[in-house]
Amino acid sequence: MSKHRRHAPIDWAALSARLGRAGEEIRRGVRPSRAEAAAILAKRARALAAPVAPAERGGTLPVVAFTLGGERYALEAALVREAVPAPPLARLPGAPGFFAGLANLRGEIVDVLDVRELLGVPPARGPPTRLLVLGGERQELALAVDTVLELQTIDPSRLAPVPESPARRRPEYARGLIPEGGVLLDGAAILGDPRLVLDGAVAPTEET
Repeated sequence: MSKHRRHAPIDWAALSARLGRAGEEIRRGVRPSRAEAAAILAKRARALAAPVAPAERGGTLPVVAFTLGGERYALEAALVREAVPAPPLARLPGAPGFFAGLANLRGEIVDVLDVRELLGVPPARGPPTRLLVLGGERQELALAVDTVLELQTIDPSRLAPVPESPARRRPEYARGLIPEGGVLLDGAAILGDPRLVLDGAVAPTEET
């Protein structure tokens, strides 16, 4: 978990301008260039460059378990900075369905993603209640989840293949079935996916 730090006041005028630019480019169908996408991925790669904690004895991997639409999922604990109650989100009209909005987390503006439709999970009935904040040295993005269950350890060598489903639009996000129950998601694949980027004047791209 990260320590609380003092941050400069949010420049709401700049944020409003950012939303306006992104919204206009989404309406115009603007996509990031190869160079822009590469720069964004390099930025995330630097944030994730810190060494991951080695596996415990027996080859176990610490993961954070949570639920989405009544289904159990997990993410590698090394990529989860913290779990927090979801604050009110600033929504962006015309944004893709996976973009839940922007959250102010102690003065830092973080993109919040709702990956239900990408995983084939039914849509939420209300606003997000909990966020899992992902990243390395800094917050990169947050996932909207229903509940955060526990920190557990699993044996990656015992993961089973995830059955194919036509409703799952991002099968590469599912790393495997956990024998004790649930699906282990690939947090690095989510953080490194340029289709989920909404950064400055670069509009997200959604390819089905």
